[in-house]
Amino acid sequence: MLRALTSRCTGNPTYAGQQTSVPEDMTDCAAVGSSRDQIRAAELQAFTH
Repeated sequence: MLRALTSRCTGNPTYAGQQTSVPEDMTDCAAVGSSRDQIRAAELQAFTH
């Protein structure tokens, strides 16, 4: 099992909140982002004890 604590959308303040001065542009990643509940693992390291 792979567990992520945060994603780019939910754990990065750069993507949080309104990103433009135009309120009609919905830019808050966590509120309207289609990938807010998804993560991708590009690389994985496994270790043994």
